[in-house]
Amino acid sequence: TTEIYTLSLHDALPICHTHRADMFWTALSYFGAAVLAYHALALLNVLYKTLLASGPKLTKSFGEWAVVTGATDGVGKAMCFELARKGCSVMLISRSEPKLKAVKAEIAEQYPSVKVDYAVADFSKLTPTVIAFLKAKLDPLDIGTLVNNVGVSYDFCQWFHELSDAEVRDMLAINIESVTWMTRLVLPGMLKRGRGAIVNQSSAAATPDIPGTA
Repeated sequence: TTEIYTLSLHDALPICHTHRADMFWTALSYFGAAVLAYHALALLNVLYKTLLASGPKLTKSFGEWAVVTGATDGVGKAMCFELARKGCSVMLISRSEPKLKAVKAEIAEQYPSVKVDYAVADFSKLTPTVIAFLKAKLDPLDIGTLVNNVGVSYDFCQWFHELSDAEVRDMLAINIESVTWMTRLVLPGMLKRGRGAIVNQSSAAATPDIPGTA
């Protein structure tokens, strides 16, 4: 015997809806897996570059000398040691000569194969005389890397109108003028040689809006 079943449109609708729902969730799961894979690969790439990869040979890719401002403390000092470790000769620039001499001696002791020199400059008083002095010091060098690290902020959180004129002048000179003039001093040589790198350091406090640090 042959049995014939008749499926009404009303009975078929739930099947169609279920099939479409399955397709939607399958597509969504594939999309989610692709997003997770992308972020996982990005994380692995960062870990490889920061922990495993040796990176380019700086002296070959950019030039023999690295110049670091604000070189006697904190991040600036650490950058000097890292650049020396990678084979760069290092020019230290800061306002305190005793500290410059101390850091120079430390680097020379730890990395005797690299050259180390220093220049005393107070970036809060960036006069034409200071700029001319730095130009004379830097022009003869094969500068491949400039690290604009020197910077200053408030001693504590204050509203902008509470700052003194001297504090505002210092922040403008040290945080902005130093970057502008140091870049101007080394960039022509980099362009002439066809190589070079300029790194502008900044505080993480510059990223979010923090009341009292405008």
